[in-house]
Amino acid sequence: MSGLFVNYRSTDEPFGARLIDRLLADRLGKDMVFLDNRTIPLGVAFEPVLLRRLRTSDALLVVIGRRWLRKVDGRRAIDDENDWVRREIVEALNCGILVIPVLMGEVTLPKREELPEDIRVISSHEYHLVGVKDPESDVDRLVERLAEQTWLRAVANAQPGAAEGEQEGAGRSSQITVRRVRNTGAMAIGTGASATSTRGQGLNQPR
Repeated sequence: MSGLFVNYRSTDEPFGARLIDRLLADRLGKDMVFLDNRTIPLGVAFEPVLLRRLRTSDALLVVIGRRWLRKVDGRRAIDDENDWVRREIVEALNCGILVIPVLMGEVTLPKREELPEDIRVISSHEYHLVGVKDPESDVDRLVERLAEQTWLRAVANAQPGAAEGEQEGAGRSSQITVRRVRNTGAMAIGTGASATSTRGQGLNQPR
């Protein structure tokens, strides 16, 4: 399994994580995007499923909103070694998985000194902004930026029915498409009928 893993804090901007999940799933397919409370079935122990999927993901998207570092009852959740947001980031870093901060709205990337030592490195990671005015376009741009990464092996792909449209010479509006390539860990990225090649609260889960 490969794809994108959405990391978020339920007391921060959970709507932002769900929005990103929905928009990415619309573009990539639901199987290519992991969001715990959508993906993990009822009654299933979440930890082994979550860790297995994380370790086989192409990238971890760390959704950061205004309350990501906020104190609750006098302490920050991120300072707890058992905090799942922090654990997922640490696991991704240890596995060599790309960690991409996704900033919601007008927040800024946390400073190095604001983060626990084991995740401070993400304060220097290139990030992506998803604004409140046009989140759909911002997520489209995120997909485009992922497609530009050298580790994402992309091949030409079209929307369902694109081949038929090409044969008829019908014009198509541009729409970004990414799909899983059968029997490979690659993704296919395209715009409309054409593409460019490049190489990208769960139940009982404390976040």
